[in-house]
Amino acid sequence: MDFTSGMKEDIRQIRSFLKPPQSVIIVVQAVLLLLEQDELTTSEWKKCQPLMNTTKQFNMLKKMESFDIGNVHLDVITRVRELLDMMSPEQLYSSSTEAYSLYDWPFRHVKDSIDVQTFDSERDINVTLYDDEMR
Repeated sequence: MDFTSGMKEDIRQIRSFLKPPQSVIIVVQAVLLLLEQDELTTSEWKKCQPLMNTTKQFNMLKKMESFDIGNVHLDVITRVRELLDMMSPEQLYSSSTEAYSLYDWPFRHVKDSIDVQTFDSERDINVTLYDDEMR
């Protein structure tokens, strides 16, 4: 089963929740923030549901497939990481196995990105300090 076919049913199931647990909302919000939706839009479940479409203009699956973390601002990545840190994967799994499978997507992207961007920031700081010392 490829990414699209497995995830499509999970997204449909999550979208059908009338009042999902907070952990489910947080995962969906994290995904949507990475897909360039603003936090105001993703702050309420009723606003998130239409964005979880897999067939219309904002096709969540297609955006996830073509996603490039390099195009996401560090502030957004940091916020997504904060959201994901608000819960444990075990807590999420007990709330919704579908949301648990969706959780891996933003987690993988922000984990790798934070590590790389932190390294780049430290390198830039060290280069600046070295340049200042040489003057």
